[in-house]
Amino acid sequence: MTVSQFGPWQGLRLAMVVGTDGLSRGSDGTSHSVSNPEDRAQLMALRALADLIVTDANTAEREGYRQSKLAPIQVWSRNPGARTWRPIEAAGGQPVNLIDSSDLPRAVQQLGPGAVLLETGPNLSRLLMPWMGSLAITVPTRDVEVARRATLDLLANLAADLNEWEATWSLGESNSYALFARRGRR
Repeated sequence: MTVSQFGPWQGLRLAMVVGTDGLSRGSDGTSHSVSNPEDRAQLMALRALADLIVTDANTAEREGYRQSKLAPIQVWSRNPGARTWRPIEAAGGQPVNLIDSSDLPRAVQQLGPGAVLLETGPNLSRLLMPWMGSLAITVPTRDVEVARRATLDLLANLAADLNEWEATWSLGESNSYALFARRGRR
């Protein structure tokens, strides 16, 4: 499974790993316990193609985000003034900005053109679904039916109608299925 199977993009693309239960985080409260090396390699490949990475404040804190050398990161919060924000440490990477996303249409509009990689949790992802152009969802299992069920559970949670998407399944080399989808049927 490679990102090149799905290629570069313009607009918003969601990257998410989900467990076989359809949830985006495991028993430790992070995606680390539902992820595997293949999924992490896919995420880095997507980041390398991105002009900007967007995550939400809860995800950034829970996942321990650091600066990326591949693309700048925006951390979105509906109430940034109320947060006790631990800024992402400078590590010679791209800048990290805390963005007020309380006016979601305006925040999306200010993204401008380019390839925006969303590494957001289910709540913000659901709200951003109307603007999304593509998805890259990985499920760490070799059982295609389990992967499909987990992905359909996630998409239902995100209020995404799979009939609106051109979807391709791909089996990776190390026990993962990935769903790559673009909005719009061909």
